[in-house]
Amino acid sequence: MPTASDLRADELNNQALSLLDLGRPEEAERAFEASLAADPRHLTATYNRGLHQWRSGVLLDDEFIADLESLRGDTTTDPWQARHLLAQAQLERGDHDAAGSLLKEMERDRPRSQEAVPIRRALLAGEGTRVRVRPLPWKRDPARLLRLSADGRSVLAGEPDGRIRLWDLASGECKRILEGHGEKIVALDVDAAGRRAVSADADGFVRQWDLVKGGGGASGCTRRASTGSVPCG
Repeated sequence: MPTASDLRADELNNQALSLLDLGRPEEAERAFEASLAADPRHLTATYNRGLHQWRSGVLLDDEFIADLESLRGDTTTDPWQARHLLAQAQLERGDHDAAGSLLKEMERDRPRSQEAVPIRRALLAGEGTRVRVRPLPWKRDPARLLRLSADGRSVLAGEPDGRIRLWDLASGECKRILEGHGEKIVALDVDAAGRRAVSADADGFVRQWDLVKGGGGASGCTRRASTGSVPCG
């Protein structure tokens, strides 16, 4: 039988989802926090809040997965439902192999469950859209700003300390470190050719970079920025 804390956590979780639908994310976040305060191991609140934070860029995907994995072995949660939500999270981030493994476990335990059908359909529809998950050796920080090159081969990462790192996604190696900003990077862009980049820091300074020559210097003038949007043509 559900306890009073279970019912309260359910109510607050549903309230948070309604607030998200109404376009009130800050209030929704407070409702999620209250739900998890009532029941820190509440499975659906953990999933819904994690999904919202991940889509908002506050939480990394591997942190989201780790939070769900920690509840998967909890004796107070439904292990099948934990696998179900974890499979949905893996689908969301494009890890079809992990989602497929979880689906097999779900269908083994409940062969006729209709809840597993959407996951199977999504896997079948997305056979040609699998992504490769590659961890990069940076410190975990949800404030990091990322820009993917047009060819998908590299990613530029703006750091809270003002540094910018250019990562090779095939090898997982840092190809270049660009230094020149003294504050947190708040805006970042890469041109279509992947040769130039432009960045802005929290102090309002904008720098242009030559990603081919590198060297950590600015390739153009430095000026004050009045906006957080810095497009690079």
